[in-house]
Amino acid sequence: MIKEAIVKIVNKEDLSYEEAYTVMNEIMSGETTPTQNAAFLAALSTKSARAETTDEIAGCAAAMRDHATKVETDMDLFERHGAPVEEKHFPGKESQSMEQALDVIIKKLELGEEQFETAAVILRTEGEAKKAAGILKEKLAAAGFDTENRFSYLHRDSTSFCKGLTVTTFYLAKGLEFDQIFSLFPEADTSALAKQGRYIAATRALHKLHMYEYGN
Repeated sequence: MIKEAIVKIVNKEDLSYEEAYTVMNEIMSGETTPTQNAAFLAALSTKSARAETTDEIAGCAAAMRDHATKVETDMDLFERHGAPVEEKHFPGKESQSMEQALDVIIKKLELGEEQFETAAVILRTEGEAKKAAGILKEKLAAAGFDTENRFSYLHRDSTSFCKGLTVTTFYLAKGLEFDQIFSLFPEADTSALAKQGRYIAATRALHKLHMYEYGN
């Protein structure tokens, strides 16, 4: 499968979740050569101006996780130092319940001289992040928040973001940390990808974590 995947990526095509999982499973099982591994990773990182897709990241990550040594622990997934995790569900139609959640986020945002320097709202997809960013920017501007200098919508083509509030997806938040995190996912999505997204969002928080879900 790795040979076919390399050809597909070189031709600027995206891999499906299953294809990415299969290739990484072959790599982790030792069925491929070092040259093939290098060619696959190089092609994946340079196939286009875009970053790797969500399916490619999730498929590769799932395969690596399946080969990892499992460690049994009684530690809660969200056990952390600092303030307790806030978990909240906003029922109703997705569009309305998302906006209700965003209203609460605005009220609970702790950005200021005597508060935090950074906060982020992390969502599942780029479409959801773009929608949330538009709503938040409009409402925050109306409330007097400095959206020009302290608000960022981090997407695939972004080159930087500022201190203050950042809105982005879980796959673009990987490797970043924020003082306060609001994870906002549809309650109905219990897929492996969404679970991974929630985990990534939760591990971005330095001090305060809010795990929110919306919709029926």
